Amino acid sequence: MGNIIEILLKFIAGAVGLYTSANQLLNLKPTFRSSIKADLEMLKMLEPSDPSYALIKQHIDTSIKQVYLVAQKPERKIYDIRGLIIGILLSAGFSYWTYDLATRANFSWWSLLTGFFALGGLGVTLGALEPKSKQLQNPETNQPEKTDDKMHERQAPRNGVE
Repeated sequence: MGNIIEILLKFIAGAVGLYTSANQLLNLKPTFRSSIKADLEMLKMLEPSDPSYALIKQHIDTSIKQVYLVAQKPERKIYDIRGLIIGILLSAGFSYWTYDLATRANFSWWSLLTGFFALGGLGVTLGALEPKSKQLQNPETNQPEKTDDKMHERQAPRNGVE
């Protein structure tokens, strides 16, 4: 029984340390501010008629809102219900399996692997609560931009040399 409590306390201490480290990394405001400063300098070099100008301007505006409007955090919204359900099931199932493997008479090293999968399930759950804004949007129309498929094609070798 004492071994179980010791393992549980070590797990809790590690989880608290991991949470604290992740929280510190996510709240590094000087990095965001220096990034905004670099983007502003790049924006000054571009002409307003350049198509990249509007894209960089929109990125700078979004970054400024993230840094200075921290107090107005939006409420959590479920963006992917299927991912949320899968994440909860993975997290709960692998957590129970980890507990079962770790509390047997002989400690099983497989509990470390199942514990890793339980944390992965937690990541899937948290990912379902974040918006999926991977598409580039045109700042003027606020519509997704069409990607140029020619950009992904393999280009012919120049001067007959690859």
